[in-house]
Amino acid sequence: MGNVRDVVAERWTIDDLDFLELSIRSDTVADAPAAQQELERAVGALNLQPDSDSKSKTERVLTHLAGR
Repeated sequence: MGNVRDVVAERWTIDDLDFLELSIRSDTVADAPAAQQELERAVGALNLQPDSDSKSKTERVLTHLAGR
């Protein structure tokens, strides 16, 4: 993803639930905001839209499974 380092990608697929989580590692807590902004810029440059749902991936999957 461009110059972004240490990106971790996890794809979750269960039935019709399918999403990709991107996260980034930083060396220190102080570096985290800049690293997050860099990741967000790289995602935007790829014309990808971040999900506006604030639920965690675990909560989404459990809610989906409970609704089966």
